[in-house]
Amino acid sequence: MIRVEIDKKSIDKIESVLKGMDPRDQSKAIFKGFKKSALLIERKLKENVGGILLKVRSSRLTSSTGSRVDVGEKDITATIGSGARTGRRVPYADIHETGGTIRPSIRAWLTIPLSAAKTEAGVTRFTAQDVRDGHTKYKSSFVRKGIIFGVQGRGRGIVPLFVLKKSVDIPASRYLSRTADQVANDVNSEMVVSVKQAVTPKE
Repeated sequence: MIRVEIDKKSIDKIESVLKGMDPRDQSKAIFKGFKKSALLIERKLKENVGGILLKVRSSRLTSSTGSRVDVGEKDITATIGSGARTGRRVPYADIHETGGTIRPSIRAWLTIPLSAAKTEAGVTRFTAQDVRDGHTKYKSSFVRKGIIFGVQGRGRGIVPLFVLKKSVDIPASRYLSRTADQVANDVNSEMVVSVKQAVTPKE
């Protein structure tokens, strides 16, 4: 998750704008500033996970990305990332940021799909279990030299479908921290401008 942080210079400007105002009006103005700043980060983050910093496959991470502003007793915070708005965070959101090793949690092997088991975008068409259960066009399957092959009917031959691996290393993309760095200056500017707009009487 990305959390909004305002630098000292911007805080001083905001305090100057809000000086002498009713505390309730101050809170409303700051809330609007956080809201607009969070939306700015959300848009940039969606651009980055939509193909700039990460390779797009199913678009689940992009779709799950949102922003949320929370008002506490003493402060206001903004959170941006997968599941921030809905609470439904995709399982691989964290590992793309930090990197790590994926290992099987139930079976002995991970089944990594090959081209015949994926769409052009790289999304898995079906699982190895689907093949074994007869839920695909393949009549049967077998394993040879660490590869699961699907047997096609009517003499069409065999097709490599999955590679068996004990683990897979995922490199750290730092897509969250890199996005935060990219928009840091814009966020501070947006916060100051939004607070000023919130306290400026409409003509």
